[in-house]
Amino acid sequence: MGEVVDQIEHYKNGIFNSSSVVNGVDIGVELKKVRGGSMFNELSMHMNSKLNCMKSLQDAGCKWINGLKYYAYSGVC
Repeated sequence: MGEVVDQIEHYKNGIFNSSSVVNGVDIGVELKKVRGGSMFNELSMHMNSKLNCMKSLQDAGCKWINGLKYYAYSGVC
């Protein structure tokens, strides 16, 4: 029974054994965005931007991110 519950939790959180793409949309990534909200979406966007810009160092749109060694968030609870 515990394995079934674990599998359901993984499914709800977009964690699959393999990529699940429907009509060009990765369901796992989209579920993570919805459940993680804007913070995950922004982190994901910055990581993808950095990876893409590492491949094309001369792209004018990459100037701001190529100079960054890290990107940090700060907050007080």
